[in-house]
Amino acid sequence: MRLPPITLAIFRNRHKLAFVGVFAAITVFLIITTLSLTQYVSKTDIRAWGNILQKVTILIPTSNEISDEILQSLSTHAGVKGVLPFFDNGIRMPGILASEYRPVIALRDVDIPFFLNAFDLQLIEGDLPKSGSREILLSKDICDARGLKVGNHVGNAIDDQEILWGRFTISGVLDDVVSLGIASYEYYQSRGIVGNSILLFSSLDPSELNDVLEQYTGQFNVESLDTFIVRHNENYRNFERLMIILAVILIASSQAILAIFIYLYLVSRKREFGLFLFRGVSRAKIALFVVSELAFVAVFSWVSGLILSVAVLWFIRTVLFDQGVISVTVSTQSVLLTVPMVISFVLISGILVLYIVSRDKLESTMIGG
Repeated sequence: MRLPPITLAIFRNRHKLAFVGVFAAITVFLIITTLSLTQYVSKTDIRAWGNILQKVTILIPTSNEISDEILQSLSTHAGVKGVLPFFDNGIRMPGILASEYRPVIALRDVDIPFFLNAFDLQLIEGDLPKSGSREILLSKDICDARGLKVGNHVGNAIDDQEILWGRFTISGVLDDVVSLGIASYEYYQSRGIVGNSILLFSSLDPSELNDVLEQYTGQFNVESLDTFIVRHNENYRNFERLMIILAVILIASSQAILAIFIYLYLVSRKREFGLFLFRGVSRAKIALFVVSELAFVAVFSWVSGLILSVAVLWFIRTVLFDQGVISVTVSTQSVLLTVPMVISFVLISGILVLYIVSRDKLESTMIGG
C-alpha cells in the first residue's frame, strides 16, 4: 500500500491539527513581536545620537568650562576639521511606550553653517536661529511627528511633558538627514548655563585621533560611536538577558503544551496507523510519514507566525502611528530565537510518533481492541 501525500493527510486531519498549528504560530508571533518591540524601545539613545556620532567625536570636559586656549590648541592639529563648543539638551519625540527624544545642540552663530554643511543638512523653511535668541531649528521628522511648524513654540514652559527647558520659537525647519534641533549657544551662555562640550570633526582614524587626544588626558571624556554603543549595550545588557530568559520560558512552556496536544492528535489517529500496518506498511515508514507531516506543520506555523509579526509591526508603524514616527521592524535576534522552537517541535513529534507507532497493540485498534 502506498501512503497518501503529506499534504492530503494534513488536509484530511486539518481540524485535529488546527489547534497545534495555530498555537505554534501564535507562540512564534508573540516571541518575535515582543522581542522586536522591546529591542526597538531599548535603542532610543542610539536613534537619538547614532547618526551624529558617525561623523563627530564628542569631548566632554571633566571640569565645567572649556578654555579658549584648549579650543585653539585642538584646532591646530592636522586632520582636525572643526572644533565646535556646544551645549546639549533634548526635545520630545513620540515613541511606542513613552516619548523618545532627539538631541538639541546649541551652537555658536558662526558654527551653525559649518555644522549644517558637515551633515549635508539643508534649511527647507524659515531662518537660522539668531545669536542669543530663544529660537530653534528642528528637523522635518520632528515637526511632522508632532504637528509643529515655523512660528510655533516648544519647551517645558508651555508643555509639562517636554524635555526641552524654557520656551523656544521654531525659526526654521531642516530636512531630516539627521533628526535633531539646533539652538543658539550664545543664548545658553546668557542664561548662565555651564558644562559645555566639544564636537570634534576629524579626518583622522581612531588610533591617530587617540594620539592627538593623549596630551589632553584627564581633561576630557571621549565619546565616539564605538564607546557610545559599548556603554549602551552595558546599560541594557541585563534588560536584554531578561527578555531572552522570558522568551525561553515561553518557548519551553509552549513546547510542553504542544507535546500534550500532539500526543492526543496521534492517539486519535491510531486506527489509521493500524490500517496502514495491516496493509503492509512498515512501522518505520509510518513513523517517517507522520513525522514529515508534523514537520511540515511546524515549518508552516513558524512562517505564519513570522508573517503575522511582520504584518502587525507594519500596522503599528504605519497605522497606529504617523508615517515615519516609528521605524520598528522584525529583529534578526528574535527570529533566530524561534528556530529552536521549530526543531524541538519536530523532535517532540518524532519521539511521540515512535512511542505510539512502535506499540505492539497498534493492529488491534482496527477492531476496537
